[in-house]
Amino acid sequence: MSPAAGRSVRLSIEKIVYPGRRLARSEGRVFFTDEGLTGETVQAEVVAERSSFVEARTTAVLEASPSRLPARCGHYLACGSYQPLPYPGQLELKKAQAGELFGKACPDLIAGVEIVPSPREWRYRNKIRFSLFGSGSDAHLAYHAPGSREAFVAADEGCFLASEKAAETAGAVLEVVRRTGTADLAEIEIRESAAEASVLLNLFWKSASESSLERKISEDVRNQRPLAGIVSWVPGKKGAFSPRLVWGAEAFRERMDETEVEIGAGSFFQVNLAILPAVIEAIAAAAGLSGRETVADVYGGVGTFGITLAKKSRRVFIVESFPDNLRRLKTNIVRNGLDNVEICPGLSEHWMEEISSRGLDVVILDPPRKGLDPRVVRALVEHPAGKIIYLSCNPSTLARDIGLLKARYTPLSLRLFDFFPQTPHIETLAVLASV
Repeated sequence: MSPAAGRSVRLSIEKIVYPGRRLARSEGRVFFTDEGLTGETVQAEVVAERSSFVEARTTAVLEASPSRLPARCGHYLACGSYQPLPYPGQLELKKAQAGELFGKACPDLIAGVEIVPSPREWRYRNKIRFSLFGSGSDAHLAYHAPGSREAFVAADEGCFLASEKAAETAGAVLEVVRRTGTADLAEIEIRESAAEASVLLNLFWKSASESSLERKISEDVRNQRPLAGIVSWVPGKKGAFSPRLVWGAEAFRERMDETEVEIGAGSFFQVNLAILPAVIEAIAAAAGLSGRETVADVYGGVGTFGITLAKKSRRVFIVESFPDNLRRLKTNIVRNGLDNVEICPGLSEHWMEEISSRGLDVVILDPPRKGLDPRVVRALVEHPAGKIIYLSCNPSTLARDIGLLKARYTPLSLRLFDFFPQTPHIETLAVLASV
């Protein structure tokens, strides 16, 4: 019997596959649904029939696993539906998924793969972003519904992945929006500094912002909690947003041991500061620097890794293309008293051939989810560095890139870091050496 959209089906969950899809079999077909723990029986609704599988959505858990926990967030499905799984089980699941994902690229490393747990299972995010929908008393904080850019899931009760300070700030903004009746505020983003014990508030507008509402939000929020600054982002051409400082500062500081960095309102920075020192320590250990090496930090951001390694290197190239990151990177090099760092402004694929040809001992890679551009891979293969240290937020593209790099490199180690508890995301640190 061929499944039809909207039809209800009873499924027994066999396993959870990356990134969080529940696999079941029924009627001679493979089904993927969005909720359920291994061994549970669920009721699901067919969403779409594909050529090789059926896409479904869980509507009820009929036979629950004895290990199932109540979800803390009412909107937890928007984050990947891992909250009902106890944290040790989440770690084991991610290890098993990594084994499947990297089995072909580096089979010899799978058996001993380690996962480093987050020191915080909850309240670990130093950046959180909410959409707002509705207006007046009907305004709500929300996340996008899974797989949709149009539908929303209300998150008025707060988010247990965000810090308490960030959640309080979001709630304070929501109160102003409800009181004033505005419908022009599209999103808010709260960024937190542990070093300064303050938050920076980003306001994203649907059109030209209302200065009166900016002032009201500024007055209410800064009177209730430590605030570094408020920045408004107004839409412009081709969907780009332009920042405007409303109050305070447009940046804040963060510290990692002896390294201090400035982070702008729009800068990229790791969101789980609690686990970041362990990652920096692992990168430094893998690099094994003696002070004589030439290092390249590609996709360098504000310099989190490159600046730390520069203190034990002869020379460091940092490649970065985003304007706000570049601005902070220049400040951070000066702030940390470094004279051996050269900034390469632009895309990694435009710089990799040139800096690789100079002879690199260590290359740090921290690309976006899409992984490495083919031109970066080609440059690294044609001009091999002594060692590649690759931090990835997407194990699928990392496995692909390792396969491509094996033409001139051999994988030495894999280690998982659980940057994102309660979600399916897997952060992987891979170390490769040239052969």
